[in-house]
Amino acid sequence: MEKILDGDRSRRKQLRNQYRAEANQQRETMARLKSEREEHAWDVLRQYLAEATSSQRHIYAAQSNYDGNRRALEFLVADPKTDQATAVLIFWMLGADYFLRVSEEEVRDFQRGSNALIWTIERRVREGFYQATTLKFDPWTSCVPPGEYERLGPVQRAVSELMYQATDGEAVVFDDLERFDEGLPEAVIEAIREIGANG
Repeated sequence: MEKILDGDRSRRKQLRNQYRAEANQQRETMARLKSEREEHAWDVLRQYLAEATSSQRHIYAAQSNYDGNRRALEFLVADPKTDQATAVLIFWMLGADYFLRVSEEEVRDFQRGSNALIWTIERRVREGFYQATTLKFDPWTSCVPPGEYERLGPVQRAVSELMYQATDGEAVVFDDLERFDEGLPEAVIEAIREIGANG
């Protein structure tokens, strides 16, 4: 009888281990598939941004969700073909007014990526890295203007005057935004959704 019980325990242990191994393998497979879908979606977005006009890039920077678009923003910030007006727009949309009013030590860990990116943009604008502005843009009338965080006190870290200047050029038309979602045309959004649906 004891031998039978030992055999049952051994079999149950073996089945538990087998179940755990299968569950781990399934989790790894799901994580790999998710990563592949995200990479495929990023390829679609990157290709769109690489081929987009200055106005299309500007619309993306103005309308996309800044909680989930870091990779795309970094792509635009790293590209000298990005219009300077778009780079300045991204600078303010990332919350530059907040970061200018707090010390480096006050920047929280989860904010460090945005903080680093605004200083990269500011340096590159100063150095003339970006395409000369062809777009009309005024930081003071944008949805996150300078002075947005005035309640935190005075600016502690100064930036180039170029970051505050309005630019003349082609007006970016936002009238037809029903054809856009998160700053992207319907066709791009559909391609990205299809990747998720087929995953």
